[in-house]
Amino acid sequence: MVIGNAEIASLISPLLFDDSYRFSDVETLDRFLMGNSVNADAEQPEISGSPLSCVVLDSFRAKLQDKKLLLLGVTCARRRYLVLLDLKSRRAVQTLLWAGAGWPKYYWEIAFPDSSVNSRCVLKLKKILGFWAIQPRLTMSLTISVRNQRDKRAKTVLKYKIFNVLEEFVDGLVTTEKSTFLQLEGVRGFDQALQKAHKKMVTAAIPARVFADELAERLQQIAAGESVEQPQLDPAERAGEAIISLLSAATSEMLAHTSGLLQDIDTEFLHQYRVNLRKIRSLLKESRSVIDTASLQPHLAFFKRLSALTTPVRDYDVHLLMVDDWSRRHHEHALVNQLQPLKQLIEGKRKKSWNTLVRFLSSEEYQHAMTAWQRYLSTGSRSEKPITVRELAARRIQKCYKDLLSDGRKLDKASPDEAFHDLRLDMKRLRYLLEYFAPIFPTRDYALIFKQARTLQSVLGDFHDITVQKSVLMHYADELQERGSTAPGTFVCLGFLLQEMGGNHHSLRDQFHDVFCLISAEENVHFVNELHKKANP
Repeated sequence: MVIGNAEIASLISPLLFDDSYRFSDVETLDRFLMGNSVNADAEQPEISGSPLSCVVLDSFRAKLQDKKLLLLGVTCARRRYLVLLDLKSRRAVQTLLWAGAGWPKYYWEIAFPDSSVNSRCVLKLKKILGFWAIQPRLTMSLTISVRNQRDKRAKTVLKYKIFNVLEEFVDGLVTTEKSTFLQLEGVRGFDQALQKAHKKMVTAAIPARVFADELAERLQQIAAGESVEQPQLDPAERAGEAIISLLSAATSEMLAHTSGLLQDIDTEFLHQYRVNLRKIRSLLKESRSVIDTASLQPHLAFFKRLSALTTPVRDYDVHLLMVDDWSRRHHEHALVNQLQPLKQLIEGKRKKSWNTLVRFLSSEEYQHAMTAWQRYLSTGSRSEKPITVRELAARRIQKCYKDLLSDGRKLDKASPDEAFHDLRLDMKRLRYLLEYFAPIFPTRDYALIFKQARTLQSVLGDFHDITVQKSVLMHYADELQERGSTAPGTFVCLGFLLQEMGGNHHSLRDQFHDVFCLISAEENVHFVNELHKKANP
């Protein structure tokens, strides 16, 4: 029996979306069927060969499920399929015959057939997942069969579709769980038989929720175990206590990403680890007036060292992503394969830095330092200054915003790259402060300036990355040239990369001035100056 895309969707959709009844075990189901004159000898396998194997694919913290999407990898009759399901509309959005060696790891590896609908699917996955890797979160073994109920004239009056499901949870929340579902399929002209069967089913089985909802709930459980509860700030709370709460949350986020980082599942674990590391360092810098800084020196030195060890690995990750992105966008270019020597050079450098980082993260020194930091968060002394977190937030945001405007107004399109880099540091400080204290200022104006700050930081960040990457690519070119065995095509591709970056650089300068005009608008200046009056009482 040859199974195609449409057949796969039709096979699993009834289990996932239609009304069904759950039986405690197969034996109970068999007794029910025999008691209702369902011919046990008439069982018909819905699929030939071994049971149908399914794997639920999602990212860390189940980002697809959070957006009401379910991505299944289905293996049937030695063929494999990807099925994208919409939990809202309860339908299969796309089904794709998958020919890859393993299941896709990133959204860009999923090449749905080229059409407007499928293109929208890929764009949606891109928006949801970004650079997060797609991982197997749980697996299922599924057997589907059909039994017929016949009348005295041996005519089929009702079909019973049976799903035997064995769930195996990858993340260890539950080892295995067996489920048996039965769904009724009426036969045209025999509606009365269907109605009678439904009445009998109520007493013999448990009406089941839609199985797709049960899978979504499993994914929610997994995501909850990977999530960190964010502190609820009280504007009238002592600033020192509030800062400790924020530091604790950022530390928990770091620890939540450590396992994925050490397993090297994808680059986002290190990226998010570093984001929260920067948050900790930034918070400590902005709150020196309300935290005892004397006892912080060992921790500051530890976080500085940790930043220094993670920076080169992240830089190499960015360089590899840049090369891969260019290769995907220019996959039809005749010389695109010539970039392999450059990738190998970067991968070799990354491996050395990665090994150094992993040794440190696995060392007793790191464990002792993190334990000491967590102990400080639990018992460290705070300043006795009677300043509230609302007052501290208003002061620091006003100070950073003032610095940003002062430095930003000095720039024009001819300003050196270093000046844009300095402004980027101002912007990062302000962006983090706006994020930390957003719960204290729940107004539309605050949300608007926060959005503008994120946009400006993104423009300045991209500008800085290109500045650095242009220099790094030139350095890589020199190294490849020294080796003497690199084909000319590699240098041609490097030239294309540098040329593209140059055009993006000029575009980002123009974008900067447009966005800066928005964030420095008079209404924003007035709002920030009056910020101490805008907080929740």
